[in-house]
Amino acid sequence: MKFTLIVILAILLITTFLLLKKSLHTLEIIFLFLLLEFLSTSYFAFLTINYEVWSVEQKKNLFIFFHLYKVIILPLLYLYYFHFYSLMTTRLKKLLLTLIAILAFLSTEYLLVEWDVIIYKDWNYWMSILGQAILLGLVFVLRLCFRSIMKKEGVVHS
Repeated sequence: MKFTLIVILAILLITTFLLLKKSLHTLEIIFLFLLLEFLSTSYFAFLTINYEVWSVEQKKNLFIFFHLYKVIILPLLYLYYFHFYSLMTTRLKKLLLTLIAILAFLSTEYLLVEWDVIIYKDWNYWMSILGQAILLGLVFVLRLCFRSIMKKEGVVHS
């Protein structure tokens, strides 16, 4: 049941993102997706392999479930965030969107913990909040750098 739910969620996220009218340039979307793939897999590798503060359940369906989350669901959630962030006009709306996005990232991680896909060892939930906030800030800064390069090259004008 849980595995079916996560596969349906992944398919829904992919489909709605493909059908969504994009507010970001295509090169920016590709850059963000590749960057998010790299950062999310590195983040989870550090937590599970290097520091061993998380362990991932080794049952086949839960293992696939975790990898669907880190490769498809989390990067697409970030892409949705950046899409809607570029549509926001006031700082208050952008701040509210950022808080909602971090809450969405954390709630998906919370589901993984509740469904015993991820098992915390020497980890607290506030560390996940800090990790997601740092990851979001890093991607945001790298997006601004990439956007300025695209402006210099004449790819985008706004």
